[in-house]
Amino acid sequence: MKRKFLLLLTVCCSCLLATFICSGCNNRDSSQKHTAVKNHTSAKETVKPYSDFKYTDHFNRSNLSLTDRSMDSIDIDTFKSTFNEFHTALDSDGNEERILGLYDQLCEQLNMLLTDATLAQYAYYLDTESQEKAERYHSKESAYTDSFEKTSSLFQRALSSQYSDVFRSYIGEDKASRIENSLIYSDEAIALKQQKNKLLQRYETLITQGAKEQELKQLYIDLVNTNNAFAQSFGYANYPDFVYAVEYGRDYTMTDLKKIENEVKDNFIPVFHEYVSFVTEDDSIYVVYDENHDRGEEKIHRLRKCIQKVCPALEESLIHLQKNTLYDVEASSLKYPALSFSAPLPAYNDAYIYSSPYETVSDYSTLLHEFGHYNYYYHNPAHPFDSRDITDVSEIMSQGLELICYDYYDTYYPECGDALSSFVIFDMMASVADGFTINEAEYRSYTTPDLDIKKLDQIWENVSDEYNNFISDDTSWTYIDHVFEEPFYYIGYATSALASFELFLESRVDFHSGVAKYMTLTTVPAGTKYQEALTIAGLNNIFEPGTITKISEDLSNEFDLKK
Repeated sequence: MKRKFLLLLTVCCSCLLATFICSGCNNRDSSQKHTAVKNHTSAKETVKPYSDFKYTDHFNRSNLSLTDRSMDSIDIDTFKSTFNEFHTALDSDGNEERILGLYDQLCEQLNMLLTDATLAQYAYYLDTESQEKAERYHSKESAYTDSFEKTSSLFQRALSSQYSDVFRSYIGEDKASRIENSLIYSDEAIALKQQKNKLLQRYETLITQGAKEQELKQLYIDLVNTNNAFAQSFGYANYPDFVYAVEYGRDYTMTDLKKIENEVKDNFIPVFHEYVSFVTEDDSIYVVYDENHDRGEEKIHRLRKCIQKVCPALEESLIHLQKNTLYDVEASSLKYPALSFSAPLPAYNDAYIYSSPYETVSDYSTLLHEFGHYNYYYHNPAHPFDSRDITDVSEIMSQGLELICYDYYDTYYPECGDALSSFVIFDMMASVADGFTINEAEYRSYTTPDLDIKKLDQIWENVSDEYNNFISDDTSWTYIDHVFEEPFYYIGYATSALASFELFLESRVDFHSGVAKYMTLTTVPAGTKYQEALTIAGLNNIFEPGTITKISEDLSNEFDLKK
């Protein structure tokens, strides 16, 4: 999913530049803006694409466009019949083979239910004025969620039944562990989840119809209270503790983040500010906000030229995307606004890309970002009981790709290549600043007693000031959809951006080595933890003291910045 603050570049740069001018920051000759890559093997004139990597997955895929894919591939009664048959089989002897076969059927049917819901979401987001499509999407989403939770409970029963050993052996220890640790919903938790879903539907309505800031703030407070109560129903002190451990499966905590926040504030943020000053010495970067009305076909065609320069293995998934038109990146007043994401379609072993573009040149970076997600989903189809994607890892798929393509934006969009390259660096640095700022503001919001709008405004203002960030007025944060729909997601942009910057810096010294590490990351199994993924790819751990400082210093040197 692409971050939403792209249109605030001008505001951000203006505010930061005012700070720099007051502090006596030295400007450099604008001719330095895109300096040659001094003896780096990443220089595009001397380096060929990295061709040593090959994907080894082989999945059956249908060549069907999204419009030809049914949103009713399975009737809920079919699922219920299989569910009941499995349930009954557990009560009798000699049903080993039958139970294992029914397990496979239930998993396949869950994938079909999820795919139906995801396709219904796509249809609704293309036409948000259709009440029929909205109701169909919410109905199918509820059907999948309810079916998944019931199946988790059923499989938990199987793991404690007379068939425990054969069932565990068949599904594997990882899936068995996840099933055993699945949440068991009390009546209170079910009611709170339903309440949350109603609030989120209310949020969708407010956003699509236009909303007043005060309405959004009160809705946010209602969500905070509901989410905290939901977490407490499972024995957690608050929602942050719950969501870090359960929803996002992170292998770090708020305490771990507290230990590195000073490195971010003292070392990374000053480099970010220097870079903003650097790239705004003239007006060239602002062309990323020039109007652009290229059709999706043209954008995909250009994208292919770009990734061919990086690693030919990336082409396979793009060809499938292109051939079957598994995307909609056109502008429309009917579409869900200001949102871009990729969504897996497990029944088809692929995914789609949705984008409601700003109709500016910056949309090209958004498409590249979403393709990184799409490529991962294409090569790693999800089993319903695999661990979910870890945000901090999945965002490396997108942000890492944006950065290792740094030298090839002039191939991707020749008219504005240098500006896009600079913009992507800016946007990624902003990911770090925004991620830490928003995460801290969310945490204080969720842990402040008797939260009201006055306290809420003060929290966001204070945290923004602490990080010298641009979310300083009392309304801008209310347009961040993540804080409503996916609380505490945003820190994943920061952790993944820091890892992506290490990939970028390595690619400046040895392009093939940087790309190789990125491609390795695109093969990690779903559910791989953040710090584990860094180890697999041979990257440094940002939670080790000095790592963020080193990344900051190397970025400063790469762009010849003065702190």
